[in-house]
Amino acid sequence: EKEKEKKIITEEEKIEIEKSVRSRIINTVHFIGHLYCQSILSIEIVSLCVEDLFKESFEYGSEQDIMALCKLITIIGKKIDESEKLSLVMDEYIKKLKELENKKGLCQRLKFLILDTIEFRTIHNWVPRRKVEGPSKLEDVRKQVQNPILSSQIAESRPPTLRLSASVQRTVRSDSQKSPNSGRR
Repeated sequence: EKEKEKKIITEEEKIEIEKSVRSRIINTVHFIGHLYCQSILSIEIVSLCVEDLFKESFEYGSEQDIMALCKLITIIGKKIDESEKLSLVMDEYIKKLKELENKKGLCQRLKFLILDTIEFRTIHNWVPRRKVEGPSKLEDVRKQVQNPILSSQIAESRPPTLRLSASVQRTVRSDSQKSPNSGRR
């Protein structure tokens, strides 16, 4: 008979599994939010997701559910607030977030995450504090290089190049000449 081996999960493996689960949840919520922003998903579906996350957050207070909830509200908030009818829905979400923030046993980090989400709407009007920069277009890079003011700013922002003393340069050259594979790669 073969005995079933019980796999003992180490603390490090447990942490890695939790990180993986958290990452998948956040990425899924991010995807759902952007599908809504592109009008691919309806408000009804997104509302079900938000309500489910609220339910899980209130019942269990799990960190990943609260993080996912805040992320989803942050992504969909601006589009929801653009409609007068849906703005009332967002008012309810913010009200529930305030209740969640006052829940006993919630760690400070999650309380501040909730507060940041609330402030993102109330104070910042869904405008990010920092501009989110994606990849530059090739034509934009070419314009920057051609513009003398921008190219001088780019040059100034580069870290200084390493200047080797003459003795170090001689040592490097002599070492490379002694090497049998110098110049071949």
